[in-house]
Amino acid sequence: MDSKIVTETNKGKVIMRDNNVRIEVVSQITDPKFQEELWAILEKAKTFTDLVSPWRQNLNQEEFLVRIAHPDVLVFVMYEDDEIIGFTYNTNNLDLAPWLNHKFFQHNCPNLFEQKKIWCNIGIVVRLEKQDKGFLKKLILETWDFGTSDGRIMIVDFSWRIFGGASWIDHTLKYGKAQKQKDFRYTIYERQQFSVCWNQDEGSDDSELAAFKMENPIFGKKSGS
Repeated sequence: MDSKIVTETNKGKVIMRDNNVRIEVVSQITDPKFQEELWAILEKAKTFTDLVSPWRQNLNQEEFLVRIAHPDVLVFVMYEDDEIIGFTYNTNNLDLAPWLNHKFFQHNCPNLFEQKKIWCNIGIVVRLEKQDKGFLKKLILETWDFGTSDGRIMIVDFSWRIFGGASWIDHTLKYGKAQKQKDFRYTIYERQQFSVCWNQDEGSDDSELAAFKMENPIFGKKSGS
């Protein structure tokens, strides 16, 4: 784990606080009660999305629990007072994201791959009753701020999203970046709904990112800047 965020098992480090809302980063979540609460939020979201999307949107319970207990996964948990209202979970161990083609990243970004600076967002979820209240934006900004610091890149496959998830990430970061004083760069492959984000100010060697900057007929026409 190349993170500067050090957490104890089941205990988080606060990285954002705004009045009664805070975000904690947690690793190795093995506490059954904690696991159950996170799964309940994800399961409720799945109950809705399973009926409206032909794509499998999220991991099943067994897959989910394996990942949030893994030391190579960081969970960004958002609280309102002491109630969990949403979370993202992310990893730089691409074995935990088997839907990604490891050979592509190893070939095109060998240094980033070797240094484990390629981070994947496995999932984002906010309680259904708390959506459209700005919480998702805060989660995205804090997660992507980490995922694009210290030369990291952040990737996400939005094929499981219903309504243009990659474009939503792009929009959120563009309009929220002023708060972070960062110059984010994005590549969004529309055909595959695959998004890559890095920070121009702290970014990696440009040669490592060349594959994401070119027009690539396999992934489709890129957008973003």
